[in-house]
Amino acid sequence: MPKLKMPTATGYLQGELQKAIDLVAFGLQCAAIANPSDLSMPEQIFQITAAGNKVMNVEDARREFRSWVLANGLRDCVEAVGPTLEWARRFCFIWTQPGKVILKADGKLQLQAEIPTEDWNSEIVDGAKAFEWMGLPNKLDHLNQRYGFPIPELAQHILSLNKARNCFSHRRGIVSQVDVNDPSSNSLEIMWRRLQFSLKNDEGERLLELPATVEGGSLLGMEFVDHKKTFVVGSSIDITPNEFVEIGMTFLFLALQIEQSCKSMEERRRSEATSNAKDA
Repeated sequence: MPKLKMPTATGYLQGELQKAIDLVAFGLQCAAIANPSDLSMPEQIFQITAAGNKVMNVEDARREFRSWVLANGLRDCVEAVGPTLEWARRFCFIWTQPGKVILKADGKLQLQAEIPTEDWNSEIVDGAKAFEWMGLPNKLDHLNQRYGFPIPELAQHILSLNKARNCFSHRRGIVSQVDVNDPSSNSLEIMWRRLQFSLKNDEGERLLELPATVEGGSLLGMEFVDHKKTFVVGSSIDITPNEFVEIGMTFLFLALQIEQSCKSMEERRRSEATSNAKDA
């Protein structure tokens, strides 16, 4: 029987996140040191001016470029989730097929299943096309309802960042009523997970912003906490380089949670196999 080896969920997402982080870092460094005399296109004989009254000077372009780079980095992070969930969809399809589950010597589970060709082509090939066109919220719902896939805890964080990505893509990052979390709030709230440091000494406990000097006799604490940022309708979404790094970490944590959800499906099959063996 041929063996099908599945890669890990973190593999693809790690690669895409690293690419986004590297490109954002490169763009921000270029914005800091580049000093062109004008904004003409390099190596072009003919220059196009689409709107003379909208032409930027170098400093305006430098400021806008920083925001543009960070916005594109966020977009790439969000778009990397789709293929990762497609990996999870294939995993779910295979591990919900009837077959024999074997516990190997290394502790891993192996599923021996015979999948009809028409089912494989329908679910793995054609199903991928349909799944790709689903929005991110619908993809998560599909996995949960179709296969019983546990939705990762960080899904709500990623969905809020997906709203910001949609706003950047369709409205240049200017929040409209379409983007708000709740019509009554009149604002868009995004959320991610960050590492927070605290300092405790005889004077009490306070939050610590790095870099910072720590006094002797102090107790340093750190924990991952949820961080929120709110933008009212009409305002522009603003993400700092530090926040982008924290957001990138959140996506890595999501990949680990997706893998954990897949492992829980393996464990479900292990429990079913154990239970059936006892009944027999």
